[in-house]
Amino acid sequence: MTSVRCDNDPNKCRSQVALNRLLKDPVLGPFVRSRRISEQDKSSAQKIGGYGWISLPTTAANGTNQPKKKLNAKNDVINFFAIKRYSPEESRTIYDALSNSMSSGKGTGRDIVFDKNGNFACWDGETNKILRNPIIPPNMHSEAHLAAGVKGTGETNNTLFNTHNKFIVGTNIYFYNEKMIVNPKLTYIILTRDDVPSENSVYYLVYNPMHRKKFQEYYTHLISYDDGIWRGNKLLKATNRGYQSKDVTTVPSARGGPGLNAPSYINVAARYCNALKIGGDALPNGRPAEHYADPTCNFILEKDNADLALIMGKNYTQSNLVYDRFAAIKSTEAEAKKNYERSKGIFLTGPGNSQLHWPCKDSHPKDQETSLSFAEKEQLLWENSKSFVNVLGNAYVNNFGSALANENNALNIGGENFNKSPGCKARALNITSCTNVVEIAGDAEGNDISMQAACGMQVPEEEEEEVVKDDDNVRPPIRRPGNQFTEEEEEEEKDNTMLYIIIAAFILFLIAMVFLFFK
Repeated sequence: MTSVRCDNDPNKCRSQVALNRLLKDPVLGPFVRSRRISEQDKSSAQKIGGYGWISLPTTAANGTNQPKKKLNAKNDVINFFAIKRYSPEESRTIYDALSNSMSSGKGTGRDIVFDKNGNFACWDGETNKILRNPIIPPNMHSEAHLAAGVKGTGETNNTLFNTHNKFIVGTNIYFYNEKMIVNPKLTYIILTRDDVPSENSVYYLVYNPMHRKKFQEYYTHLISYDDGIWRGNKLLKATNRGYQSKDVTTVPSARGGPGLNAPSYINVAARYCNALKIGGDALPNGRPAEHYADPTCNFILEKDNADLALIMGKNYTQSNLVYDRFAAIKSTEAEAKKNYERSKGIFLTGPGNSQLHWPCKDSHPKDQETSLSFAEKEQLLWENSKSFVNVLGNAYVNNFGSALANENNALNIGGENFNKSPGCKARALNITSCTNVVEIAGDAEGNDISMQAACGMQVPEEEEEEVVKDDDNVRPPIRRPGNQFTEEEEEEEKDNTMLYIIIAAFILFLIAMVFLFFK
């Protein structure tokens, strides 16, 4: 390895050293700096009896401006540490529980418990089966807590259906299927590597470090090094509203040494979210739907995603949102993207929608659940969160200074008010939610009025209908709200008025001629 000097800026140097240490963490390091691990690799879960690493195919592509092919590529990996490889009998139990709880391609949460410690339980109508996380002491949770059902009374209040009903039933926020389920606390994942799960699939319990303290620390040092602005011992601002996108060369000490590359936040977040894409249900237009098993992916990747997740109250992957959600059945990729851009424009014209800032509570609709309200329920966002999400929220708000921030909370661990919720100024916003509008399929241009009505926006006065579409038809001018005309329409109206006069004169002439002829 090439020897690298530590940066002259003491804050940057401190972050380089801290990132180097975190890259050597036995769980976080292989997650953020993933190398492809095959089943024959000595560190694979397959090779060492269930404990070890699993590589999931993914891509680092990110952004609603990216081509569909690029967003759906499988040209990279991300590694998760497997705590347990379930036995064939246990795997069959998991498959049956997930499969039996599905409805129209979506998990309902019926008869299933998946707690924050990675314990899984399911009710088959006769027996409550518990599959414990082997590294968590059994006494940390009682049998009653893990009861998905009780003989004689059936399903209990512990199940996902009952604890997270508002994010599952009637909404599109929290998704799972037979291939993958992430517990609501986002600390553990149960998955199979089979593309098409079956009763013979092997399932793994894997630890998810994305929303834990170590990754939170990793994120803070990335934004600190990347031209962060400090005031004393307080990191106040980060570039790009916290969506940090540059790799950092790290060093083992302030004296420098062999450099290690620390992947950027966006690189890790994109690989993470793209590895957790699941489908199974259909969009209203008939195309296959696709969602993130981690709902926070709707706002941790970019602002456009966050705004639409707030307005629509739905969980769609970037590719699905841009190239499928608003497309007609036979649309080309370009046509689908055009429809997405038009739809986004309509959504953002709603009262208050042009002033959305996802970390601020006044930007959260009061009449619908969103990925943000899910994050709030799971304590990933707001005060004393262990997730990087709250730091990202503060970085976003601090970027606007006094225009949005009531107070600038520190972005560095140990800094003043580091664990505080984003300090947004109070604003009187009326957010226009568009939950129902996503049930409208087809061409956005043809659906402008119905989309605006579904969003609760002001609907323009109806245009007079054109009865015949031919060269002889004289089209009345379009009236806008307030019956105002553009200059072009005023000229067109004058021309039409003259035409009406000429036609009327010609008709009178014909009547006169007929009268004289028969006189």
